[in-house]
Amino acid sequence: MPIGELATFDEGDFQGTIDYSSSLKSIKLGMDNKEISYNFFAEKEPYKSYMIIGTETPNLLTKWRLWINNFSLTKEFRPNINLEYNSKYFNIHVFDISHFVKKGKNEFVINSVTVEPITVNFINSLIFYNISNFYTKFSTKAGILMLKSSERLMLKNFHKSYIILKNPNKSVLKIYGDGTLLSEIGDNKNSEEIEINENKEIDIIHEGQVKCPAFIYLHYTAKTESPKIDISVDGKVIDKGILLNIENCGEIDLDKLLVNIMLNGVTVHFKTFEDVKTKSIIRYEIPMSSLLQKKGNLNIRVVGVKAGLRKVIDKEIER
Repeated sequence: MPIGELATFDEGDFQGTIDYSSSLKSIKLGMDNKEISYNFFAEKEPYKSYMIIGTETPNLLTKWRLWINNFSLTKEFRPNINLEYNSKYFNIHVFDISHFVKKGKNEFVINSVTVEPITVNFINSLIFYNISNFYTKFSTKAGILMLKSSERLMLKNFHKSYIILKNPNKSVLKIYGDGTLLSEIGDNKNSEEIEINENKEIDIIHEGQVKCPAFIYLHYTAKTESPKIDISVDGKVIDKGILLNIENCGEIDLDKLLVNIMLNGVTVHFKTFEDVKTKSIIRYEIPMSSLLQKKGNLNIRVVGVKAGLRKVIDKEIER
């Protein structure tokens, strides 16, 4: 049976959407490295926000200081959930940062003020936006749940799920959705994230003969009913460069429209359009540069953004 728990820290339904982002690299703070900075972006002013941190410490005497946008969040190291295993403490910290988050770029800083080492396994920001005609049912859980070899975990999925987990072992965590294998994770010292759409049942199985467990830290699941988001994209090469015609043919205005031109998978041009009205058409000409003149596959990716929702269109441009 798995050790530990994933505890619900928020759930319900509301008019709007949720958005999240994470830093997944495992970073050790100590005498030589005392600070981590994590930046995240809010598309608009949120009505509710959380910061979730996963740490690993030799004891609970650790001291730190947390800052968000130059405001002191806390000086106390008090995990909401902790689990002692193999002479280490694995900790989860959940903070309500609603009063500190602003529209645009936000900066979160962890500063170690102790000789005891702190390993930060992940940092996650969770943002709730109020938006008319969007209705979201959600459940958010965080904790420390350890899966030993041959153990499994079943999770419910409303429609879309987001999971943070870690498997540093020479073994495999297999993630299934309604019986279909979706992903395999193993032999990674950093945390990893999985996004799952539509599957009703999520099954995580730890396969391999190893002594140490794999870790499940976080599970968000949500279902959003919203007006249709749709984009029409047409692109062609002309004498002077590339001519794009992009139409917002959905039912709502978009906060942003991101245009990314890639040559052989590498970005060679990027453009952002703000506040794109429904039924509007953007005609955009990109001058022919030396990069665009090189041989290879030329592709365009257009992303329509409305708060926490995104519509992605990928299309090849014929030369």
